[in-house]
Amino acid sequence: MAARGTAELHLFVAAAVLTTATAATACGGGATNVAAPVVTATIVTTTTIPPTTTTAPTTTTAPTTTVPPTTTTTAPPVIYVVQNGDTLTGIAVRNGVTSQALAQANAITDPRRIMPGQKLTIPAASSAGANGG
Repeated sequence: MAARGTAELHLFVAAAVLTTATAATACGGGATNVAAPVVTATIVTTTTIPPTTTTAPTTTTAPTTTVPPTTTTTAPPVIYVVQNGDTLTGIAVRNGVTSQALAQANAITDPRRIMPGQKLTIPAASSAGANGG
């Protein structure tokens, strides 16, 4: 039996054959039929086939990139001191905010009633831009 993982292949080329042949003997001066064994040999060829090697699939991992954490810094609020002749809309336009956002940030109910020396907190600029009102 073959070892584990191998296979043996046996090839039988010929079988043993016993035949008779005529042989001459010197006895009695005549030819005599004598059974002479004739053997044909059996040839066995053994070929060992090596085991097939199977390679397991490999796993490729994509490289990873570490993204540093983002930090959000909040700017300190901008304080504007109202000057003589300022309007809420004018202050808003100069600071890139809407007059509504400026009024809301400062709890102003009547935009016509701002006074010189009054401190206004300017909210963060909006992406919509300034529009009067």
